Amino acid sequence: MFAQSAGFVITAKLVGTETSRIESVLVKAGKDADLGEMAIELSAKIDERITKEGLNLTGADMVKPDPLPKLLESVSKKKRKLVFAVVVTEEHIAGPRRQQPSLS
Repeated sequence: MFAQSAGFVITAKLVGTETSRIESVLVKAGKDADLGEMAIELSAKIDERITKEGLNLTGADMVKPDPLPKLLESVSKKKRKLVFAVVVTEEHIAGPRRQQPSLS
């Protein structure tokens, strides 16, 4: 929350933990504003933003289709016993991290 000469501003940042994508929301009001009402308005805006942009924050829009159902269907038609291994590779979606400057 920031107090300004014209009133108050409350901000919130929504950070996708998998993607590091950021969405921001803010509420502005005059000097006589009720901070409780501003908080309620901010929470409504957060809810709206998560509903609208939530999949972008989590990276769900980048999920690749699961190949297993198609494979199982193929094998079941051939009446064979299926033996397989599952190998999961980790994939970082966010870009390279910048090194923090030294404080010394």
